[in-house]
Amino acid sequence: MSLIQGVWRKLRRDLITILTLDSSPPKIAFGVGVGMFVGMLPITGFQFLTGLLLSFLFRVNKLAVVLSTQLLCNGLTLPFLFFFNLKVGERILAYEQPSVSLSVFRGLIQEASFRNFLEVFLNFARPLYLGSLIVAPCVGVVGCLLALAAIKSHRRRRLGQAAMLRRS
Repeated sequence: MSLIQGVWRKLRRDLITILTLDSSPPKIAFGVGVGMFVGMLPITGFQFLTGLLLSFLFRVNKLAVVLSTQLLCNGLTLPFLFFFNLKVGERILAYEQPSVSLSVFRGLIQEASFRNFLEVFLNFARPLYLGSLIVAPCVGVVGCLLALAAIKSHRRRRLGQAAMLRRS
């Protein structure tokens, strides 16, 4: 089995798990939205804990939060998500020069020292966090709405199949 097949199989299994959770569709969908919101934040290493805390605060399905956070932000997607958030933040801050480029990396490596660490960190952090604060709520709302539609559709289909089985 190739890496892509393994990733696809896990993704499919997690999506089916979310669709078949034993909870109300709004609680599951809101949990997915919270998980996707947290997954877009650049707090790698703290996303799981943050997601669980928010799931207790909002009283949503904890498994939906955890699974959707992992589905959205994992080792394969993390660089792309953070790069997208960084670019959104740069656009809002009207950066004339991109903060991420090969020449910028070369300069940072050559100039890196303890003294300029804060300057280098802020060069990336400011647009990254600003972009994340704008993108994360949008992704969370879209995720919540899509999850609600998918869960309701899945349950209607299951009820229809059960009714057909009872008739036969």
